[in-house]
Amino acid sequence: MKTIRSLKKMHFFFLILILIGCEPKNSTDQIYPTAFKGIIDFTNWDFEKNGNVLLDGEWEFYWNELLTPENFEKSNLTPNWIQVPKPWNNHLDKEQKPLPAHGFATYRLRILTSPKQKKLSIRLVEIRDAYNLWIDGDLAIKHGKVGKNKANTIAQGDAKLTTFEIENGQAEIIIQVSNFRSSKAGFIRKSMLLGTESNMYRVRSRSIGIVFFLIGCYLIIGISHLYFYQMERKIKGALYFSILCLLSMTRVMTTGDMLLIYWTNIPTELSSKLAYLSVYLIILFFFKYLNVLFPREISSLAIRITTWSCIILSGYIIFAPNEISHYATPFFQGILLLCSIYLIYALTLVLIRKRRGGLVLTIGMLIVVLSGWHDTFYEAKGTSDGFLFPFGILSFMLLQAFFLVRLFASSIDRTRRISDMFRKFVPVQFLKKLGKKTTENIPIGIAKEEELTISFSDIRSFSTVAEEMSSQELLIYLNNFFEKMDAPIRHNYGFIDKYIGDSIMSIFDRKDEEHIYHPGDALRAGIAMHEVQRNYDLQHNSMFPIKFGIGIHTGRVILGTVGSAFRMDSTVIGNAVNLTSRLEWLTKYFDAQIIISESVLRLINPSDYHLRQLDRVVVKGNSNIISIYEVFDANFIELKEMKIKSLPFYEKGLEHYFNSEWEMAIENFHKSLDIYPRDKVTKIHIKRCKKYRKKAPHKNWKGEYYYDIK
Repeated sequence: MKTIRSLKKMHFFFLILILIGCEPKNSTDQIYPTAFKGIIDFTNWDFEKNGNVLLDGEWEFYWNELLTPENFEKSNLTPNWIQVPKPWNNHLDKEQKPLPAHGFATYRLRILTSPKQKKLSIRLVEIRDAYNLWIDGDLAIKHGKVGKNKANTIAQGDAKLTTFEIENGQAEIIIQVSNFRSSKAGFIRKSMLLGTESNMYRVRSRSIGIVFFLIGCYLIIGISHLYFYQMERKIKGALYFSILCLLSMTRVMTTGDMLLIYWTNIPTELSSKLAYLSVYLIILFFFKYLNVLFPREISSLAIRITTWSCIILSGYIIFAPNEISHYATPFFQGILLLCSIYLIYALTLVLIRKRRGGLVLTIGMLIVVLSGWHDTFYEAKGTSDGFLFPFGILSFMLLQAFFLVRLFASSIDRTRRISDMFRKFVPVQFLKKLGKKTTENIPIGIAKEEELTISFSDIRSFSTVAEEMSSQELLIYLNNFFEKMDAPIRHNYGFIDKYIGDSIMSIFDRKDEEHIYHPGDALRAGIAMHEVQRNYDLQHNSMFPIKFGIGIHTGRVILGTVGSAFRMDSTVIGNAVNLTSRLEWLTKYFDAQIIISESVLRLINPSDYHLRQLDRVVVKGNSNIISIYEVFDANFIELKEMKIKSLPFYEKGLEHYFNSEWEMAIENFHKSLDIYPRDKVTKIHIKRCKKYRKKAPHKNWKGEYYYDIK
């Protein structure tokens, strides 16, 4: 009975997973605008209320022509019409013959909107194989390289998103497309998705979030089974299962948003081959895995036939040009049909003979087979339902995890007790702030408001570094950095509140009845952090020297606890925290190591440090104008000396800038650049001066600059 109840819960969970993986279809309760004769009318469409819309319908189409906005302005062109989405090789020419898949063409669509609509975004998932997108005469996206022959065309396959302004309630979209690789060309499965900027970014975030979820699941389960195999080499099933996970992960990264191309910039042709190979090899290792579980039911002959079939198909994909690789699909469908029939026979024997775990595995295999068939027809016919095979494999993997839970129940229970103990862990200094000595019986929702100094540090170009490392190397790299940063913070009377990815959020609170020390503590800690890392990199000749920025701000915050009865954490919230995070982001913009706010400057002795004013800023979420300053004590000696020597001219230039004296400001900034030619801050201000010289800021301008930082 327990097994049956558990299976019901698992079935419900699998259903949720599969539903998550499907693209939501448009509701049939409302009529969506479609294009007619190259025009789509959204004048009565509320994008905020009604949501995003696919630009389906009748587009202008110019075969064997690569037209630009200038071509449409200079001459009256006679358009053909094509239905989108639809591969152009399914479109009939004037002689009622289908167009060839390989070639080039131009699409054009005019969009009409309400005059109130000022900005929209477009998301393109798959247009084969290369394209240039113009919106109102501006080149918005250059995807691959568009050419008139194979030699001059470079394909690219990842998803793109762009935002554009709308004037007078209308916009013109022109797309040049060339294809000399794929068997289907143009808009394959979907047209472009149009919507508000926030909605479009939400769609993209959801899509990428699902991919990350799948990748994480595959990677964790795969590595754990590979570890089991390392512990006991006789368990071949663990090895095959681990390979299945990695192949499924590859499939996810080479389909949909094609994040593998985005992350690695590999050629689209290679990504396409990996997508095909991952499916063929999944079938191969899937049967090998089943043979380990049920050796009497899955015969050696079936394994040999499946193995050689998949090897032959894989060899064809590897060596055949991409433009003919689709010829393998019918053969694979035949193999998949035979495998499915054989699986039904074998699993029937498993159930009749009441093999242990047969029922659960049968359910998992059926999910895999059905999702595999779905994806095969999706690839061949171009339906718009989305790929389900990765979720089918994931469902099967989770079923295996179900058995592992039963086998290692005692170990998991022990781990859970240890985990429960650490879930309520909070820094000791934090507890003192809340008037508690231990974490026992600490209530959820306890809070205290106080003026503190917050410090945010973040590693620059972390994603680039992460791509060069394995997961284990990356964790060692991060922990090594965190370990070195701990001492400077603690020695300056601060404590680390939390680690957020590669970021460190620390709090400083030292003060007495007469003096406030924590702004200076935070600044000294920041300088020390940079000096410690710089010395470490020099001593160890680091392959990946760490560069990071630190933002420091003093303000009132709320300290407290949040969570539930099963999971609790400490937190610091408030406008001061948000502002500190934005100051850290500005270190990248200004190429500064440390940026402090004016509230910090007021509470320290400026003569104790080398600093200069950077700007007067207004950041998102804060309407006040805030002066910010760079502290460059931790810079290399040569760099520090150049900043000190150029400082008089820089400060004069900044004074003239704030007084709207653009010519004098530019003159002094150039004198500063003569001393310190690589000064990014000075170059930014020169650029602004030239801009304001042409078009002055508003009358009440006080030198502020608005930064839209999330």
